[in-house]
Amino acid sequence: MVLSNATQSGSIINNRTKFEETFNLSYRFINRAEYNETRPLVYLTDPDGNMPPNNTKYMYGRFRNASNEYFWMLEIDDGSCEDNEFYIGDEAHTKWTTGSVNFANPGCVAGLTNSPGTGIGACRVGTLTNNSVLSGAGTTSRYGYANILIGTEKYCVVVVNCTRVFFSHWNRDFPFNLCTSPYARYAWDSSLDGPLTPGDSFVMGIKVRVPFGIYEGNSNQGYITAIVNDV
Repeated sequence: MVLSNATQSGSIINNRTKFEETFNLSYRFINRAEYNETRPLVYLTDPDGNMPPNNTKYMYGRFRNASNEYFWMLEIDDGSCEDNEFYIGDEAHTKWTTGSVNFANPGCVAGLTNSPGTGIGACRVGTLTNNSVLSGAGTTSRYGYANILIGTEKYCVVVVNCTRVFFSHWNRDFPFNLCTSPYARYAWDSSLDGPLTPGDSFVMGIKVRVPFGIYEGNSNQGYITAIVNDV
């Protein structure tokens, strides 16, 4: 079973809704969409030591998780982001802590799934896998993906055409199925949980996390679709 909002036209409320398995108490986003920052973040240092980051070589933004936000960077200078290096800060920026904002000193540790460090200069880096190389797809299918650990949460990060970044957990639709479990998972996996037969049910918890910087006011209506596939 897949809980999914697969299109970018999905509403704002969908983009900040998290789900958990019953009693597991581990809320994760279905698809969290993030974009390049529209204004320079003057307190960030890119891997080459530029502060603010060189926006002709790196796109960068935040993984917004309510009161926590983690900074990320992606190398874009060759125009082929789907197989470039992706960087993630280890420590979250909060109301009380600066977080990991220096991607140059002492330098990021290789391995996006390694345990995060702590401090202003703690970060990790890994190379995205180019989906078009694996599938033989044309240049229009420009996806780069990787398993990633953000804080204590496991996600599949997917970069689309150098324009946006998805962080997905409860979604095994393409291209998130290219990541491995438990980074991208089914809500109900028949190979692990047994068959889900007519009349059966299971519970998923729902939590809405409102990130820093969102405007005050009413939110629009969102839809979450549950898809059951016969495997």
